[in-house]
Amino acid sequence: MRTLGCLLALPFARADCASPSLVAFASSRATRAETRVFEAEQAVVTRGACVTRRGRREAWFALGDDGSAGALRDRYCGGGGARATLAHNGTRGSAVGGVRDLAFKAVRPYAAATAAGAQRWRLYKRCAPLRRGRPPASEHLELLPATAAQAAAAARAEWRAGPVVLASDWLSNVGHAARDVLLLSAFAREWCGAKPPAYALLESRRPSPWAREFLAAVAASRGAPRLAVADGATVCVGGLVQKAAQHVGDAEDARSARDAALAKCGVAGAAAPDGLLHVVHGPSREGDRAVAGVAGALKTVARRFGLRERAAELGNLSFCDQVGAVYASRLVVGVFGAAVGGNVLLAHDAALTVELTACGHSRARAEPLRRNLGHSFQPLAVATAKGYLSFCLCVDDDAVDLAAKRTTKRGWFRSGGLRVNAAALERALGLALDGDLRGASREAARDPCGAA
Repeated sequence: MRTLGCLLALPFARADCASPSLVAFASSRATRAETRVFEAEQAVVTRGACVTRRGRREAWFALGDDGSAGALRDRYCGGGGARATLAHNGTRGSAVGGVRDLAFKAVRPYAAATAAGAQRWRLYKRCAPLRRGRPPASEHLELLPATAAQAAAAARAEWRAGPVVLASDWLSNVGHAARDVLLLSAFAREWCGAKPPAYALLESRRPSPWAREFLAAVAASRGAPRLAVADGATVCVGGLVQKAAQHVGDAEDARSARDAALAKCGVAGAAAPDGLLHVVHGPSREGDRAVAGVAGALKTVARRFGLRERAAELGNLSFCDQVGAVYASRLVVGVFGAAVGGNVLLAHDAALTVELTACGHSRARAEPLRRNLGHSFQPLAVATAKGYLSFCLCVDDDAVDLAAKRTTKRGWFRSGGLRVNAAALERALGLALDGDLRGASREAARDPCGAA
């Protein structure tokens, strides 16, 4: 057994290897499709899945339809039965609430219930497509029954006995790709058979270089080969593995993935990071997310604590340059978005990621909303036991609807009236760097629109 985390004594700890039932299910040849959820491994596994490649495009399909989709819908999505939820990830590793210090803590998921930090989840991203009866546009692959041509190709197909981990999320987005990086890291670590699992990327999602290189680094560290399918060929697999939870695995899996990236890029492990990274955004359809007052506050904090201050648009850097920049930083600060959230996986054990975001009371002259807006990567930070702090922005634009989808014209991402209480940001970062995360959390949640 791996060493249990010191934060919580969890009643259900994951064993070193995948369950015998999963191993048997994902290692035998099937003539008809069957899909099961393996809750301990947080995996959805389909037996009797095949893929055909045409150029750079591939089409995954199932050998028939055994009614698995209906069974999953009824169990997990409330389609005729009680909606099932699972307690996932008993980690209490987030800076929010001041429940951890900046030292790495190995933690374990799968608590039946915890006082704080637990995530309740339904089958990840599957309920809507299961109800619609067709594949979603992104994030999870629903397998349709084989056409006559596909069935004929499957009869002549090469067979791979063993599981294939499919990266199927919105892989052009770093924040989404991080979920599949965690899946591969966790599942490859648990698959204790003589032959490691393979992995595949859903090419139709146009994976970013970040996703391709990070997944390849994790795979290489585990001896997990890329599933090779020749142009015009069809391959069938013993078990097609996709994630059943948003953030699969635990802090050890996240650390293993990060260390694989460090090894790939030749970045030496550091005892203590000494940088302050300001993540900026270039122009996009969602705006550049420029916030008045941030750069000056960060320069002041960097001078006070002797940190090397750097501003960078991470999307313009190579994967390895991103790895080096994030890992060398004691503080990573930026407006909510994938560049900040996804790169939480690369952060040093003693680092703190600070997300500047819109909160329920971020509008200066309006009645504050009394609910969490959800503009946060806190769940990923909690799941991976990373230091994290959410700092509330002020939105000085009464026309902005804070609850609107952020990509809409009324959403806060498109507002030109974003600012930060610079004095409060300096105080919060100073408290965090002094080791007082409880105080930093209180300061971060204080009135963001107060006088600087």
